[in-house]
Amino acid sequence: MRNNRFRAAWTFAAALILAAGAPAPAASQDTAVDSRWAAAPPTLDGQPGEWPQDTLTLLKKLRVDCAFRNDGRNLYAVLIFRNPKFLSSIAATGLTVYARPEGTKPGTNGVLFVGKTLTADAFIALLESQGTPLTEKEKEYFRIQQQHPVFEAYTVDAHGRTIAPPAPRPDLDPPLFRAAKAGDVVTFELRMPLAAPDKHPAGIGALPGEAVRVSFEWGGTTKELLKAQANWVAATSRGSGGAYDSNQESLAQVFLMGFDRMSSPGKEAKKYKFQAVVRLAEPGGQ
Repeated sequence: MRNNRFRAAWTFAAALILAAGAPAPAASQDTAVDSRWAAAPPTLDGQPGEWPQDTLTLLKKLRVDCAFRNDGRNLYAVLIFRNPKFLSSIAATGLTVYARPEGTKPGTNGVLFVGKTLTADAFIALLESQGTPLTEKEKEYFRIQQQHPVFEAYTVDAHGRTIAPPAPRPDLDPPLFRAAKAGDVVTFELRMPLAAPDKHPAGIGALPGEAVRVSFEWGGTTKELLKAQANWVAATSRGSGGAYDSNQESLAQVFLMGFDRMSSPGKEAKKYKFQAVVRLAEPGGQ
């Protein structure tokens, strides 16, 4: 059914250094991580079974395991959280990942990965906001299931503003992610394209064998997020078919903030930032 089209993207990765609410550490302090060559793309389903134990790096301070793979098209990563407290803000703000070739200046685009469980009416409103016409019969079908998991990926600029999605291309894979929970353990699997930014706005612009600086951010709040939340609340108060300002700069934030007001971060929400330098594998590399 149509809802399969909207289960898009979580890409996540890093052998990390924690900087909660603080500037990123200097390059000399960053952890260097080796990616492994992916002979076949991993199945992104939030399950860690495809990542052998010897590929994982245990981060004792955070109780996080992580690993990277790449082929000639994409960077893949698994991140396994064993302490739920580091996920408390992701549910409200999503995860923003910036990746650029090592040695280049900051300011490149990134990807905002968002996972939510929506009510049927909120799910219908999201589809309609994305330009998907739904018949009453289709809406009733979606309402049979009271909750709908949704995974979305938005390209963002260096300031976190969303960028219009590019037209699909057969030679490019868009960002993608999945997440799953088993007890207190939460696993993220993600993908980001290695293509040059002029081919895809979320492209890293790196080749196998090169080093990529990866930064992960979540938590906190901004004026744009608070404005988008109010925007969504005003629209949904008019029903699932209500219109709202869905310009490309606010769509992701509307999605983030609008569906569960109780989970939205307050002004004092903690912000986390991680960085790592990932050495991409070359064909045939282990």
